[in-house]
Amino acid sequence: MNRSSRNWPAVVQGRLTRRGIARQLHDLSGADTEGRYIPTPDELTARPTAGEFYHVKRGDTVSAIARSAYGDGGKVGQLRINNSTWNDHVEKGSAGWTHLKIKGLQLLAKYAGPPAPRAGKGSGKSFPVLWIPPLSGDEPEVVKKPKAPAAVVKPKAPAAVVKPKAPAYEPEPVEPAAIVRPAAVEPEPVEPAAVEVIRPVTVEPEFVPLKPVITQGQDDNWILPCVALAILIM
Repeated sequence: MNRSSRNWPAVVQGRLTRRGIARQLHDLSGADTEGRYIPTPDELTARPTAGEFYHVKRGDTVSAIARSAYGDGGKVGQLRINNSTWNDHVEKGSAGWTHLKIKGLQLLAKYAGPPAPRAGKGSGKSFPVLWIPPLSGDEPEVVKKPKAPAAVVKPKAPAAVVKPKAPAYEPEPVEPAAIVRPAAVEPEPVEPAAVEVIRPVTVEPEFVPLKPVITQGQDDNWILPCVALAILIM
C-alpha cells in the first residue's frame, strides 16, 4: 500500500484533522517531525523551476512540469520528479505512466496545498505541492538550508540614573571681595593769574597859542575875548 495514503494529516477548511496529524506538524526551523523541509507559501514558484517548490495547477502533467523546469519533458525529467522522496505524500498510480511501465504521481485536487504542503491525499481540495529537483536530483534539505528561528530580542533595561556624588569636603564660604571706593581728591586751589590793569595814558594836548590875525579894517575889540579864552584853557 502506498504509504502516502494512510496516517497523513488532512486539512478541512484550513483545519488539520486528527488523521496522521503528527507527521505534518513542523517547528519554526522549517522542518516537520520527520526532518523534511517545509516551504512557506512565499517559496512556491509561479511556474515549474528546477530546485524550487511548485504548487500544481489544473491541467498540469508531470511531463509538462518537466518540460518547463528542464527544457525537456521526456523520461529523465519525469523520473527525476517522480523519484523525489519529498514528493512521496502524493499518491502514485498507473494512469499516465503506462508508457514507462511504472507507477507515477497522480496530480489530483485532493490535497491541502500550501497550508500543509506535505499533507497526503484526502487532506483537502487543492492540487499537491511538488519539489522540482535540480539536475543533480538533490532533495530540498540539501539545496535549501532550514530557516533558523527568529531570535527573540529582549528589550533593554533602562539605563540606571547616575546621581552626582557629593564632594568629599565641604567648601569653605568665600566672603565677597570688599568694594574699594576711589579716594576723594580735593582739587588744589588755583590762584587766578594776575591781571595787569592798563590805565589809559592821558595825553595832554600841546597848547599852541593862537596868534591872532589882524586884518586891516576890522575892529580891534575882538582881541580881548580871545585872550581871555586862552587863559581859561590853560
